[in-house]
This record gives sequence, C-alpha cells and structure tokens, in this order.
Amino acid sequence: MNIVQNNNTTKSKSIKMSANMDFSRFMIKGKLSEGSFGVVYSGIDKETGEEIVMKICKEEDMNRIESNVMKLLNRKGIKNFPKLIYNGTMPKGPGLIL
Repeated sequence: MNIVQNNNTTKSKSIKMSANMDFSRFMIKGKLSEGSFGVVYSGIDKETGEEIVMKICKEEDMNRIESNVMKLLNRKGIKNFPKLIYNGTMPKGPGLIL
C-alpha cells in the first residue's frame, strides 16, 4: 500500500470486486484494532476520496463467512451499514474492504 496524503473529494463511485484489484488506490491511515480474527485498518480510496476500512483476516474461513454476511446485508439494502467494496485475496492475506 502506498502511504500518500490525498485530499481528493470526488464523488463516491462503486468499486467492482475483481481478482485484479489495484490495491495501490488505497492509502492506509492507521491501524484501528487487532483481534483473534484479524487486523482492521482505516484508510482512504485515493480515486474517490472516500474513507474505507480494511480488514485482513487471519483465516480464509473467517473471511468467507464475514464477506457472505456483508454481501447479504448489502443486497437487503440495510441503511447505515457499510458497503462491501472488495473481498478476497489481498497482499497480506484474505480480507475485506468496506
């Protein structure tokens, strides 16, 4: 991940989940928490200016369970719930970007 300051405030746009995700578009600001299931970071999508949360899971099964729950909640249109931007393999293991 590149750590570069970005003050871009463009409008939000949907990110397609892809096996070829360009992770350089995300800037990590800092670690929010770490637990038995993984590490959570705050960051910025440099293309949209949106704040993101990135979770790197310690186990593939946990990533699959969490991503399935997130997809279901996103499909149901639950308000005030973060949208799932990406799930799958990331540079440091399986993870999610919200």
